[in-house]
Amino acid sequence: MPIGIILLDWDSSHGPLMKAKYTETELDFDIEYLNIFLLHTATGWTEDKAQKQVFTQYSKYNLVSHYVPQIENNFLRRIIIGIILETQEIKPDKYYQILEQMTNEKLLFYSGAENIKSFLKELYESKIKTISQTFEVAEVKKMIPLKTSTFRTNVSNKISEIYDHFGTWALDFLEQLPQNLEVEQLESIYKREQDTISKLIIWAAKNGIIRLIG
Repeated sequence: MPIGIILLDWDSSHGPLMKAKYTETELDFDIEYLNIFLLHTATGWTEDKAQKQVFTQYSKYNLVSHYVPQIENNFLRRIIIGIILETQEIKPDKYYQILEQMTNEKLLFYSGAENIKSFLKELYESKIKTISQTFEVAEVKKMIPLKTSTFRTNVSNKISEIYDHFGTWALDFLEQLPQNLEVEQLESIYKREQDTISKLIIWAAKNGIIRLIG
């Protein structure tokens, strides 16, 4: 589920800053703003070189972000709009659609912080907060599962659930998970009932044990 929405701006003197934020509850958003910008702009700052959309999984929450470069008086202004999600929210598609639409609100980027916050709140309440997405089995077949940085902790916390939902084999499977194979390939290697591995992968992704690439 969504938690909140942010708008980051780039100040020519001070670098990245939080221009406006709206969250339903008090949230300690402790991710370095510079790191978020660098994820988008590692290959360049301009629209043709930057990574427009990025989905990032952190330990406390996930972030769907959209990079919006604006040319102002021959100067490149760099803006990022991001939707903060709970860690079990791992499918960014619908959020990307909303952020893409938001980039058409050009006047928004020239408003003051309070006006931007009001806009973010209205957008969040009307279009974002009710979204909840999950991957279907067919969608993950061509994706690659990778262990998260919190793999060990999250597996330890979920051992009994892994056994209850899938059996003892599932823990061994996750522990020995190859890091470069698609789910479809894993299913052909590990002979289980149809779609069992896909369902395990989806469950593990929701619980922060693995992340899906593709």
